[in-house]
Amino acid sequence: MRRTQWKAVLAIALVVVISSSEAMSVRSLSQTSGVSPSSSPSVNVSWSALQRFTLTQEYDFDPAIIQTFDGTIWVFWELGPYANPWFQSIVYQTYNGTTWSTRQTAASSQAQNVAPSVAQLKNGTLYLSYASNRTGTFEIFLKRYNPGTGWSSDYQLTNTANNNVVSALVAARDGSLWAFWDRQTTTTNLYYKVWRNGAWSSETALTNDVAPIRDQQPTAYQTADGNIWVAWSQVQDANLNKVHIMYEVYNGVSWGSTVQLTFSPQDTHPALFQDSNRTLWMTWSREISYACTGGGCTQQDIIYNTSTNNGASWGSEVNLTNDVSCADPNCFDDDQPTMAEFTDGKIYLFWSSNRDPQNYWNLYYITTNPLPLHNVAVTKVVGGSAKLRGGGSVTINVTVANKGYYGETFELDVWATNKTVIQNVSRGVYLDPGGSFTLSFTWKTPSNRTGPPPGKYVISASIPPLPNEYFTGDNNATGNKVWVLPPGDVNFDGSVTISDLGIVALAYKSTPGSPNWNPQADLDANGSVGIDDLSIVALWYHTVT
Repeated sequence: MRRTQWKAVLAIALVVVISSSEAMSVRSLSQTSGVSPSSSPSVNVSWSALQRFTLTQEYDFDPAIIQTFDGTIWVFWELGPYANPWFQSIVYQTYNGTTWSTRQTAASSQAQNVAPSVAQLKNGTLYLSYASNRTGTFEIFLKRYNPGTGWSSDYQLTNTANNNVVSALVAARDGSLWAFWDRQTTTTNLYYKVWRNGAWSSETALTNDVAPIRDQQPTAYQTADGNIWVAWSQVQDANLNKVHIMYEVYNGVSWGSTVQLTFSPQDTHPALFQDSNRTLWMTWSREISYACTGGGCTQQDIIYNTSTNNGASWGSEVNLTNDVSCADPNCFDDDQPTMAEFTDGKIYLFWSSNRDPQNYWNLYYITTNPLPLHNVAVTKVVGGSAKLRGGGSVTINVTVANKGYYGETFELDVWATNKTVIQNVSRGVYLDPGGSFTLSFTWKTPSNRTGPPPGKYVISASIPPLPNEYFTGDNNATGNKVWVLPPGDVNFDGSVTISDLGIVALAYKSTPGSPNWNPQADLDANGSVGIDDLSIVALWYHTVT
């Protein structure tokens, strides 16, 4: 357990509240029949039936999904209106664990706004990237979101005479933000920048291929070992007979060699992520031929593959939407997949499809069974008195929960923090899966000049990440402030002045029952107001909090 210079007093009392955690479930819309999702031979999962997410008579493409630290699920996508499908906007909906919000707009203009990507930094800021041709060519734009201020204005990340179209964001654990994108010149190559310490780096070319090779549609992810992975679709010939999924890995020092993952004729729009069990997932869209009158017919299917050893080898490909044996008019296109694991332990895969009866393009999704994971959380922090003099005690109640599938023993740290001064109490906790505790701590506030100064202390609690914990955004929570007043502050106004001295003087030499008795003036709590109480006021005189 961590130690600090001043150790608060730990209460013996422990209040236990047993509860069960409910898994979040995304709303179930209309199920689509005729689809038989498969299980991966390399990971033990099963898939739900397909669910339709959007129901609009519009054109919904390029979904991007994330669950932020507060548990909110965000689904972004590119929406083309029926009247003018080439004036796309970037729109989104959020899910708070109970209901979905109405559709909202993140980026809109009288231009094309396409291909969103989303990431959240360690400080909680949500970043959205997308491409827009509002300047005449497609450029990559960024927006950031904070709950208190909402969306920022657009920031133009690229500014070239060429089209920069598909971007991918990675919020790295060191606090940096990586932006990757493809740029179309005489061919197409990948570039990236890194935002670190408040400034963007210069752009770097990740690929330097020449025609007919084109590197496009990047996806990126930081794996548990800290490496940055980037995958993309590579066109290898002018006739589009060789379009494959490639990837490279950055180990913190240099990029590795390019690896070719697929070998079928046309694989596009890859999406990459790593689940809580450290399994790598790669999904993409594959063009597959089917028999039709006149021949030459193709349809798009969602394919995925997994690696349980950090890319050293990959399992067998799985055709998720499984329309290989389709026939007109029931051969649908499934394209632009994206994947993430949410705190209910399920993997969610969203994509764009024309499966709806009107043949518009809408978003669909599918989920796995819950994966076994480690996930503990601080769910509530409540301090006691909002205002007390130094030397007094305050009770802090902290509720923790085990949202995972394993019994967990972990450390809980409770902090009272005023700028750089920290009081800390710690306790080891065990929780069964689905259980929760409320623990009570007593903090004896500082009462002399050798300890932390009086001030407004923020009460918070944290659980250091478990060795195999994937979701750590809910390991910390903040409660109310406790105002620790100077010991000589008789009238509780946050400062020690002549007014406090006067109150003690009026009660001087009094005891309980005396006409001038004032219990607030008995600063040393010895049952009388005397020279010691005046000394306390004098010692803290002119102290302001």
